[in-house]
Amino acid sequence: VHYVSFQNGESALHAASLFGHLSVVKALVQRGAVTTLCNKSGETPIDLARQMGYDHIVDFLVAHK
Repeated sequence: VHYVSFQNGESALHAASLFGHLSVVKALVQRGAVTTLCNKSGETPIDLARQMGYDHIVDFLVAHK
């Protein structure tokens, strides 16, 4: 849940948000994933979901900040 890639600074929550996997996003958040963590580009999981048009993930993450 808390692993962060040394290459890009992204967590599993970043990846799940980027690829639109709401069930994974929910599971990670329930297990304590940090929703406001920035990757090396300064983007949070919310930013990535928003860029990809995954409004349902954005809504969930905003509600669980």
